[in-house]
Amino acid sequence: MAWGQPAWGADPAPLDPLLAQIRAGKVRDLTLFSSQRVRTEDWARLFDALADADRAGHGVRSLHISGHQIPTDANAALHTYLSEAATALTALAILARDATDADLAPWANGLAAAQVVNLEELDVSGKALAGPCANLGRFVNAAARSLRKLDVAANAGTLSLPAGTTLPTLATLVLADCDLDAPALRGWLALHPMSPTSTLRARTYCCDVPTWAPLAANLTRCRRRDAFDDAHWPALLRACPSLQTVNAPSAA
Repeated sequence: MAWGQPAWGADPAPLDPLLAQIRAGKVRDLTLFSSQRVRTEDWARLFDALADADRAGHGVRSLHISGHQIPTDANAALHTYLSEAATALTALAILARDATDADLAPWANGLAAAQVVNLEELDVSGKALAGPCANLGRFVNAAARSLRKLDVAANAGTLSLPAGTTLPTLATLVLADCDLDAPALRGWLALHPMSPTSTLRARTYCCDVPTWAPLAANLTRCRRRDAFDDAHWPALLRACPSLQTVNAPSAA
């Protein structure tokens, strides 16, 4: 359910009608567009309603509030929702466009305190995440037994997770448009060496093929861009014996 119009103008509308529908179990998938303005006091009420719905057995399954800055006044309600009630939640897209790892702290704290976590998809793409992200690491570690897709596209080229982070169930990792430097890319690949069913979408540099390719030994598909130097294909093919499909060059 996408709530409201693409933009509400200068005076954001109260969320009362939406909160009533959430509590009644009529909203299982919720999107708040980034252009929609939400009253500061309504964020805590939203998380309270989400918690009530989950406790009643009809919680929201997917929550997309990417592009919104959650006020600190709502942190307590957010913590309660994530730690005590968000068992139905399987897909989550969060954070404002200029968000850093520090903005993930309330989310990481809440999920880390939860007894049951069923989150399968996390989208924190298009933010300002850079360097070792301790809070992102804590967040994904809390969901490590269920997380199947992680989208961190369009963040900084140094984006990485702390050492010791493991993602054993991850099937899709989206790193596109991060322009990752070599150490960051190697770190991401080392988190969970790719299985034959894994999907990796990333912009990589041909000069680093000998370094990162061994970590993707089970890679079965690869799409190359015009900037990829054909001289590096032998190294890639030696490191990835399962590689069977190589798409022709396309425009960058």
